[in-house]
Amino acid sequence: MERFYWYVIESMCDFKSLSDSIKNAGFDDSKEQGFTVNSISKNCISGKYVKSKIVTQKFVNPFGDDSFEQRKIYEIINFEISKENAILLQMRNPDRCVSSFLTELNKVTNYSLFIDRPKFILPDLLIDLRNKGLVIIQVKEMELSEIALSREAVGTLTVKGKLSIDDYEKKLLIADLKHKLKKFKAIVDFNGIRETIEVHSSNKIIMSGKLAKLINPIFKHNLQILD
Repeated sequence: MERFYWYVIESMCDFKSLSDSIKNAGFDDSKEQGFTVNSISKNCISGKYVKSKIVTQKFVNPFGDDSFEQRKIYEIINFEISKENAILLQMRNPDRCVSSFLTELNKVTNYSLFIDRPKFILPDLLIDLRNKGLVIIQVKEMELSEIALSREAVGTLTVKGKLSIDDYEKKLLIADLKHKLKKFKAIVDFNGIRETIEVHSSNKIIMSGKLAKLINPIFKHNLQILD
């Protein structure tokens, strides 16, 4: 399973300048961080962000003669930046350097970017996916937040089991209360590919690479029309 994260970029420079800035900030072993470009076109650039750091490991000797070993490790983020109505950033399986990546991306463009993490409205997104042919076979887990239990109280709830989409939409009593769907995990079928998908309202999607090739264009379209 792979993890995908989406961001929306507002840029004060044109897309070519953005692409050139990334291309010119290439990574090599003499640098602490930088970019490698896999492909580049008029409206899309894909590649990797690479950050290197030195870690020190201590080897304890019971007789007091401890030794230390240093080695260089690399953290990597696979990314794609594309432009239609809006400029979108997609990260795939990022290491723990997302903040450094976003900071460096802004830095190499002379701080001309505003990078925002969008919020998926999951019920609307699920309707769109189903209209485009996604079949929800079994709901495995849902997280509901901001449940209006009363005028004075709100709550959160995690529902697990072997549910159908009708169980959520029609049968669960909680569905009648005002709430937000925060996470949705289900077994689905899309164009003959049967897989598990996990979608978070934050901007995170977990699915196989095979399913992602079919699903990601739909996510991209949903984010494009927000502009």
